[in-house]
Amino acid sequence: MGLGQRLVEAGIDFFERQGCDEILASVEGFNTSSSKLFATRGFRILSPGAQFRRYGLATFAVWAKIFHYLDVGHFLWARPAPQESDSPALQWWGTIAANSLIGLLMLWRLGGFRAISPSMWLVLPLILIVLFGLRYLGMWLVARRQGLTIRFRAWESGFPLSTAIALAFVGAMYPVPGGVYPTTNQWWNRDLLPKLGWTALAGTLPVLLIVWGVWTMFQLDVLPPYLKAWLNVMLLVGRPLVLFDIAMPFFPFVSFNGRRLWDWNKTVWTVLTTAAVAVSLV
Repeated sequence: MGLGQRLVEAGIDFFERQGCDEILASVEGFNTSSSKLFATRGFRILSPGAQFRRYGLATFAVWAKIFHYLDVGHFLWARPAPQESDSPALQWWGTIAANSLIGLLMLWRLGGFRAISPSMWLVLPLILIVLFGLRYLGMWLVARRQGLTIRFRAWESGFPLSTAIALAFVGAMYPVPGGVYPTTNQWWNRDLLPKLGWTALAGTLPVLLIVWGVWTMFQLDVLPPYLKAWLNVMLLVGRPLVLFDIAMPFFPFVSFNGRRLWDWNKTVWTVLTTAAVAVSLV
């Protein structure tokens, strides 16, 4: 029995002796050595919706107790396990809604309420659907082609940090796109890394090309004024998205695609990172 396994067993035994009727653990989504320990001991991931159904508004107190507001891409594992199945589609649309509200907050910090025109309440969600949709669709198609069944999971712990960044820094946005993961509760990251690497590339490259394409159109000055305003918002969202999703493979950003690219092929990561940093600086 390894050290990690002994610690988990000792922790579970301690909480049970204390009379706890529920045990929670926070595990990063690609830390499969840890998640497998909990999966084999009756734990399952507690989705954002299940958390609020179980704890109500006290969910935020739970997050505060276990620092589940900085650990982007970490999931709450609970025992006893949730009985109801969660909905990837609901998590996807919840991700779009949360990022849209944070994006509106970012625009408000840029120019006050005058910067949030009525049309922007529609345009901003559409921009997020395009960017996040391209990212997810590319990953899903390539994973499927490789015979890998994946599903979407929201990164609920990223939204408090993203909100704080939008409030603290004028014009700054920290997109929280969520991620895709194999549908099984027990899998090994190192065994699936080649497939996950191609999947990450398929999610990052289309978004990177879109952002570069929009920037190029601005330089050519071929856009009508109303479209310029909309596409400028796409750059405000797209630039930080490609930067965080590609160029930062270290904590607390290890759940983004950049870590999979770094572990899989450092040459590919270097090329994409150069392009992502460049489009963020020009």
